[in-house]
Amino acid sequence: MGKPFGEIYANDFQRDASGNIVVSGGLPQLINNANDYKDVGNSNPNFMLGWTNSFKYKQFDLAFTVDGRFGGEVVDMTDAYMDAYGTSQASATARDEGGVLVNGTRIDAQTYYNIVGGRSGALTQYVYSATNIRLREASLGYNIPVNLFHDKVSNIRVAFTGRNLFFFYLKAPYDPETTLSTDNTLQGLDLFGQPSTRSLGFNVSARF
Repeated sequence: MGKPFGEIYANDFQRDASGNIVVSGGLPQLINNANDYKDVGNSNPNFMLGWTNSFKYKQFDLAFTVDGRFGGEVVDMTDAYMDAYGTSQASATARDEGGVLVNGTRIDAQTYYNIVGGRSGALTQYVYSATNIRLREASLGYNIPVNLFHDKVSNIRVAFTGRNLFFFYLKAPYDPETTLSTDNTLQGLDLFGQPSTRSLGFNVSARF
């Protein structure tokens, strides 16, 4: 109660008074009580910024939009499941290293990730910053000189355009703008979601 909309709660390790993970019987212990889940942040950004600019040089023109989302957290359940299935790079590295070291106890990789990974594991370990900065849109155009067509056609312009082209900065392993569902309880989560798409286009315009 009293928390803002978009707050995310996740299961975590049991920890002692010093913050160390509790290990019992050679296994890390989880909270496994929803009432005690840890508040890991909010899926909403603190603020968003955008910058649009355009340039012209002789027959060429360039326009672009850069925008950013700053603040907020997301949970990548895809990583959690891949760890549990043993198909992630993290689990492969752990197998190569002979397990995962927790408080001086080396735990077999499969045993560790069966506990930590998956839907009911320690999802606090899969929280990422949602901050990102991207090239949202860009277009490069060229105005063909009218004398090439003996002035019968004017304002001929060809242009290449693109949207969602690339990230200048991204810490999360997926695009934080994608969402698992429009349901209010599933914001800020990814679970084998489709990647965001990049679109490229070409257009020609003319006046007769």
